[in-house]
Amino acid sequence: MKIKPEYVNPTAHSEIIRQKAETLLKEKSSATGQQLTEAGMQKLIHELMVHQIELELQNEELELANERATTETQKFTELYDSAPTGYFTLSIKGEILGLNLRGAGMLGTERSLLINTRFGLFVSDDTKAIFNLFLGKVFNGKAKESCEVALSASGESFIHVQLTGMVTGNSEQCFLTVVDITELRQAEKERIESCDERYKLLYDNVKIGLYRITPDGTILLANNALIKMLGYSSFGELAKININQNGVVSPLQRKEFIRNIEQSGELESFESTWTRKDGTPIFVRESARTICDTKGNTMYYDGTVEDITKRRQVDEALKKSELRFKQISENSQESIWEVDNTGLYTYISPVIKELLGYEAEEIIGHKYFYDLFEPENKEEMKQGAFGVFARKESFRNFVNCNIHKEGRKVILSTSGVPMLDNENNLIGYRGVDVDITERKQAEEALIESETRARALIDAIPDLIFRLNKQGVYLDYKAAKEDLAFQAESIIGKKNRDMMPPEFADLVDEKINLTLQTRQMQVFEYQLLLPLKGLREYEARMVPCSFDEVIVIVRDVTERKNAEEMINMLAHAVKNSADCIAISDKDYKIIFVNDTFSKVYGFENDEIVGQPISIIASKNNLPGVDKSLYCAIAKKEVWTGEVLNTKKDGNDFPVQLSLAPVITDKGEVIAVVGVLRDITERRNAEAELKLKNEQLLKLNAEKDKFFSIIAHDLRSPFNGFMGLTQLLTENTRDLTIDEIHKISVSMRNSATNLFRLLENLLQWARMQQGLIPFNPKALKLLPVVDECIEMHLASAKIKGIEISIDVPSEMEAFADCDMLQTVIRNLVSNAVKFTPRGGRINFSAKTGNDKSIIISISDTGIGMGQEMIGKLFNLDVQANRRGTEGEPSTGLGLLLCNEFIDKHGGKLWVESEEKNLPAGKAGGSTFYFTLP
Repeated sequence: MKIKPEYVNPTAHSEIIRQKAETLLKEKSSATGQQLTEAGMQKLIHELMVHQIELELQNEELELANERATTETQKFTELYDSAPTGYFTLSIKGEILGLNLRGAGMLGTERSLLINTRFGLFVSDDTKAIFNLFLGKVFNGKAKESCEVALSASGESFIHVQLTGMVTGNSEQCFLTVVDITELRQAEKERIESCDERYKLLYDNVKIGLYRITPDGTILLANNALIKMLGYSSFGELAKININQNGVVSPLQRKEFIRNIEQSGELESFESTWTRKDGTPIFVRESARTICDTKGNTMYYDGTVEDITKRRQVDEALKKSELRFKQISENSQESIWEVDNTGLYTYISPVIKELLGYEAEEIIGHKYFYDLFEPENKEEMKQGAFGVFARKESFRNFVNCNIHKEGRKVILSTSGVPMLDNENNLIGYRGVDVDITERKQAEEALIESETRARALIDAIPDLIFRLNKQGVYLDYKAAKEDLAFQAESIIGKKNRDMMPPEFADLVDEKINLTLQTRQMQVFEYQLLLPLKGLREYEARMVPCSFDEVIVIVRDVTERKNAEEMINMLAHAVKNSADCIAISDKDYKIIFVNDTFSKVYGFENDEIVGQPISIIASKNNLPGVDKSLYCAIAKKEVWTGEVLNTKKDGNDFPVQLSLAPVITDKGEVIAVVGVLRDITERRNAEAELKLKNEQLLKLNAEKDKFFSIIAHDLRSPFNGFMGLTQLLTENTRDLTIDEIHKISVSMRNSATNLFRLLENLLQWARMQQGLIPFNPKALKLLPVVDECIEMHLASAKIKGIEISIDVPSEMEAFADCDMLQTVIRNLVSNAVKFTPRGGRINFSAKTGNDKSIIISISDTGIGMGQEMIGKLFNLDVQANRRGTEGEPSTGLGLLLCNEFIDKHGGKLWVESEEKNLPAGKAGGSTFYFTLP
């Protein structure tokens, strides 16, 4: 929605105020009937003049304020349209009265089509009620309102947006901002889902019991650890009991638990006795908190349950457990184990199920550590392990291959420490196993991949470089024949230190672009190398890490040379001025160039596949066809003149050359024909006589023209020579003022002679075609200013006012030198033939055909129709002196006409001859056009 301020013309506004003031003054004078004295009149005039100046100053301030307001409005409009937030103006009915480009993009519809459309049509059905309530709040209140709804952008997909609205001053409209929060809501949804999944996984797999129980004893939730702790097979079975009524907890302990948690809202480390399904008691430690509804009533308790039976059973076991836990925690959180001094497992963590597929119970007390080794290396690793046992040494990262319960190999990294009694006797070892199978496989795969990559790289004939972000060569590979540098001479060095600056800049630019975009960059370059000369290369650069790239470089010099040769030949054939056609051995056309299609009038698909006879004329002399076919059969070239037929059926003469295309085996596989239309050559002979006649006539006109020029030159030269003679013979008798006057006359005469000779020289060079024609797009006003600047002094002497009316941005397609010559001559003539005190106006405008129409009008003496008819003729003398005797030859207008004609334009004049004072005569207006 563009905001366009109303423009007030200060001049028109001043005129209106003046008219009102004059009317009020007349009414006031009539009402009072008072007559002012002369002193009063003078005072009133002074006051009016002061008041007028004040009004003019105020008017200027208003104009400046108006311009600033327009500028600020334009800035606001650009900011409004380019804002990343959607802006809408809605009516009280929810109709769209205005919106910016971002708003239209959100609705997926062109902005103009959305005006007066209900915004609610784009709101999803499930959020429409929210929008209607929001819109009502906006118009019924004065505060800013916000809501979130879903909008249909294309009819198929929805975007989530936040609406913020506020009613405008007239309470009939509201201004609405729309922010796209689709990505934000999606991210929140994904976070919630991710949290739910992690929470469920943690809930089900945590090693302590978790529950949710109501105050009346109903079990709402229980995790696997709690179900197993109480000896039940599933949650469904556990949920059937009531913890307050089925003897799981003693009534007294349960009452104490409820009393304590209801008092404080949470309970920490509450110990009690619970009963398992089989009736066996267990000691537990509970921590829980109350979860209440909005009214503060307890809905349920969320808590944790830890089985502390073993802690209560035996202190020694607890000490061993604490020691074991401490030592285990100091090593690792992976598979944790203990063996006695014979290697028999006395403990292993449940994670062994994930590592080797065995339950812990299957290993503890049943297997020795070496029972799981792979058979091939079992004995060797066993002896090595017992050697460590004998030395009572700790060990780390002992890599050993074990056999999974399912038969596959699992590689472990084992670390362990000896367990000693008080007498330093070895009790056993405890330690940790880490599964490094994938790491080992990855290492082996990496080695294999590197081997394959190196073999592949060695097989590639191209140059290969590896560089880092700073342009340092890290690796370099080249075939022996392409080896311009030894690898050791460039590895570790910067590209900028090895190569020319412009090439180094190119490589650095491509490295940065490759690492930023993570996409392959393909580029070509030329490089002058020692012993190899100037070569052309094609490079493909790809990222190989976050700060390194690999560059594969191929020498394409020969390919480029071949392509250039092919392109040159193809270009020569395609753009040949002669018609070229190729037929197969059966004389069916398989190719024609553009000149052939243009001359014969056939489109390419119309002629290709046709027999060559389609262009042969039936009016050829007898025996011509037989002659050329016989030559081809003999594998000879045939040349001659024949008649061919165009698509429209017209015959025309051609110069034909036929040559067979012969294979190495001597077989003719194609015939190439070169045909040249010789119609013009034959017509040229007929035209030659006419041209000679025209040339003789033109020479006669030029002779007459030069006789006129010679006559025009004689008078100025006679005057100039007379002045020099007067000055030479009477120098001693002349005063300084007289000598000065003669010098001024001589200078003016010499200037006029120079201009005449300059115009004559330009005209002669134009006739000989020696003046280059270089049209280009150029700003017109600077050219006009420069040309008129040369004549301001002459105009000032005669008191002539020159005005220019040329748009500053107007461009013309013209030769700058020729255009300046035209403007200088026309302005010079206008000054020359305009009396003192006259006016000259230079203007330019755009015509209906997009051409530029330039006019130079004056208030001079004008011309009659008879003289206008002689202006542009060589053989007629049409010159006359200016208003103050300035000489004129008419040659300048001839040059102007030639130059404008060269541009494809037109030069003409409109004039009225009246010998009247300046400003009273009709004057002359010269017009010319430019593309």
